[in-house]
Amino acid sequence: VHIDLGAVLCELERFPEALAELQKAIELNPANTQAYYDIAMTLDRMGLRQKAQGLLLKALRLRPQDPLLEQGVALLEEP
Repeated sequence: VHIDLGAVLCELERFPEALAELQKAIELNPANTQAYYDIAMTLDRMGLRQKAQGLLLKALRLRPQDPLLEQGVALLEEP
């Protein structure tokens, strides 16, 4: 529920609220790669690409070779 709500809030450009919901998802399940991915994409939309990349790289250390996280890293490496 927190991930879905976070995604909707991000689409509405309500970024602080989106991040809060996504953080709740991580608190409930620290291995939830969808939450990390969505946080990174929200940070990127806020103009914080470097912070988003760092978060995904940290998450990849927790879950190596996770396809969603790898996709996010590749996406954020594009200009």
